[in-house]
Amino acid sequence: MIRFLLALLSFSFLSSCASDGQFEEESSSPETHHVRGLGSHNVKVGDFKDARGLPPNFLGQIKSADPAAEKQKIETSQPVADIVGLSFQSGLKVRDMQADQKEAAWTVSGEIQEFSCNQIVRAGASVDIRVRLFKAGGTAPLFNKSFTSEKTSAAVRGNEAIKSLAAAALEEVVNRALDDPELRQVIQER
Repeated sequence: MIRFLLALLSFSFLSSCASDGQFEEESSSPETHHVRGLGSHNVKVGDFKDARGLPPNFLGQIKSADPAAEKQKIETSQPVADIVGLSFQSGLKVRDMQADQKEAAWTVSGEIQEFSCNQIVRAGASVDIRVRLFKAGGTAPLFNKSFTSEKTSAAVRGNEAIKSLAAAALEEVVNRALDDPELRQVIQER
């Protein structure tokens, strides 16, 4: 279910460019069984800071084997930080953990260290997000951990197909973060 939601989000938020056709992903993640909600411990999504040092909508480039060919940029229609926040929001909703902004007991936020995709010889995508969990109204994080994912494929060609790799890497990071036993323990103990 979350794979469908994130794919839908990625295609609606990522800019539309032509795809060169079908592809198969070489490094796919195993099916994840998500931990369901934690009762009255509701979580809202705070801000995700883009610390990549890149333009907010930039993901990467497609480089041709022909050195004279122009590099094609891979960009999103919305800032990467917004896409990450919406992905975490969808992840919370699937787990029955999403709270109304005013009623939330917890806030999940973070810092985007890397969110990129490119194609040189092989297509690749990489995501690295430091996730933080705060008690509502708190200023000190009670959970602070980095989550990473990398996806590669020799069969992927074209802008949209490469963005799909990026969406899969982001989905894996969101799943790992929201299903992390340490994060869950902090919520349950407080």
